[in-house]
Parts: sequence; structure tokens; C-alpha cells
Amino acid sequence: MFGAGIVTATGVDLAFFGGGLGTPEIIVILVVLLLLFGSRLPSVMRSLGRSATEFKKGMHEITDDNFQDEAKAPTTHAPGDDSHSEEPPAG
Repeated sequence: MFGAGIVTATGVDLAFFGGGLGTPEIIVILVVLLLLFGSRLPSVMRSLGRSATEFKKGMHEITDDNFQDEAKAPTTHAPGDDSHSEEPPAG
């Protein structure tokens, strides 16, 4: 009886939800989560916002560092491009 649920590609048994999560099921889950974590929700959202801000700052610093490293790196020329070689022409 309990093992007769629908197994999806992820291997999760969704028999409790009738084979899938629709809008009513998602609303019920959100209401339950709100009742359980409602008093802590503002602090959780504040922490999530701070984490997202720190992540964006870190990503911005990484891209800035990459651009600075590229600006400091010596330029290279394409193979076969002898117009900028330091050797004098043969002859």
C-alpha cells in the first residue's frame, strides 16, 4: 500500500501529493512553513539579504582583480606575426 507511489526521475515518491505538486500543495507547504518559522522570518530574510550582498561584493572584487591582472599582463602577439619581433630582419 505504501510502496505504490509514483517514482519520478529524481527517485522521490510523490504518492502523498497525488503524483505532483500543484498550486494548492505549494500554498499549503508555504502556510505551514510560515506558521513554523513566522517569528524568525524577518531575521532569516535579513541574513539572506546580507549574504546575497556579500556574495555580490565578492563576485565584483573577483572580476575587478581579473581585469587588473589582464591589464598588467604583457601583451602577446599571434603566431606568425613578425611585425613586432625584436630580432632584426635577416639579410
